[in-house]
Amino acid sequence: MRRQYSNEQKEELVDKYRKSGKSTAVFAAGEGIKVQTFYNWLKKACPTSGNSSRFVELKVPSYRAEQEKITVCKNGLEVMVYSIEGFEKVIKVMAAL
Repeated sequence: MRRQYSNEQKEELVDKYRKSGKSTAVFAAGEGIKVQTFYNWLKKACPTSGNSSRFVELKVPSYRAEQEKITVCKNGLEVMVYSIEGFEKVIKVMAAL
């Protein structure tokens, strides 16, 4: 039987996912949620600005520690960066959107 989730439960799971550091597929499977369903929740939780540009401005906070995580959202895609060396990869990924 299909489980129904309230909006509050979805928000809590999305927040838990963002803090987990796990891939979307691994997290969704661990919570017993179909990965496509969870992708839809992420898309709704990270709304687009309506801008169809292929470029996105990235605001990078001051970098303090290797464990610091930066999350960037565009078109429902969430990219997490764990080290300063990862920023070039993020720029390439975001440009490909």
